[in-house]
Amino acid sequence: MKKYKIAFLGMGNIFTKHIKALKKNNKFSIYGAYDKKKTDLNFSKNKNDIFKTKANDIVALLTPSGNHFAQTKKALECKKHVVVEKPLALKLKHIREIIKLEKKFKKKVFVVFQHRLNPGVIQMKKTIKNKIGKVFLISTRLYWSRDDNYYKNGKWRGTWKYDGGVTTNQGIHTLDIISSLFGEFQSVYARSATISKYIEAEDLSVISIKFKSGAICNMEFTTATNPSYTENSVTLLGSKGFYKLGGKNFNEYESSFTKKPKKININNLHKEFYKNVYYSIDNNKKNLFSAQSCLKSHELLTAIYQSIKYKKEITFPINPKLNINLGN
Repeated sequence: MKKYKIAFLGMGNIFTKHIKALKKNNKFSIYGAYDKKKTDLNFSKNKNDIFKTKANDIVALLTPSGNHFAQTKKALECKKHVVVEKPLALKLKHIREIIKLEKKFKKKVFVVFQHRLNPGVIQMKKTIKNKIGKVFLISTRLYWSRDDNYYKNGKWRGTWKYDGGVTTNQGIHTLDIISSLFGEFQSVYARSATISKYIEAEDLSVISIKFKSGAICNMEFTTATNPSYTENSVTLLGSKGFYKLGGKNFNEYESSFTKKPKKININNLHKEFYKNVYYSIDNNKKNLFSAQSCLKSHELLTAIYQSIKYKKEITFPINPKLNINLGN
């Protein structure tokens, strides 16, 4: 059994989840980790060592989103596979370039969309296919709280250059789920507001999507709830029933076909993610988390920001010449 060495760039809050997942998987070993703000914890001398050494097989990027494109590109050029936190990049053209680079260097990029493995999402897909009938309304809510210290302690957060707003950072998992389930988009209209005085981008967005199927989707995202109130949900109404994925973070589901809400253990999703990474690399099998798989949701994200900026409904296929503020 081959054991793959993985090195981390960035040791922020999410770092702990990755380490816990890898401790439960004996098919990986941690070569090193580097974070310029945590010099006492580093076990690689510098970030260039992580990219350039021949000792590790995979680079894991847990850095601000605005750095993902350049760092992913560098890792691929150094002949490394890449694990990268969502979103893969902030500009659509950068994702398309990464797709080309994967083919050029024959290495794989795995974007951490762990909720693709969420049992509630998997059950949602089965319910849509077999039970719920024609879906005519999708309603999503993300009501979270991010206080002033959240932004003060990470000055990149909420900036257009390095992060984007609630739609890009927290809402991206919902966009990913929606993009995979309901066919092609027809149009989108979005509004946004910035409640916190410490950020540039939006911490409130309300989005209306029309699918070519005729289904309508309404999405509400905010990190400005005060006092803290938490909901993260996707509700589907179909001609034969309903389905709701909910809880604080997609950790329960209910439907017209279940007697009561069912709890979901989401603590092992990163562990399952790394199982998929290993299987795809070691057996040269399809990558379920590839850059290509992020393209549709990022087209939607781009259309949302185009709609906000230009204050109009955006139709698909989108016009790439409509610039947005997001990213470098």
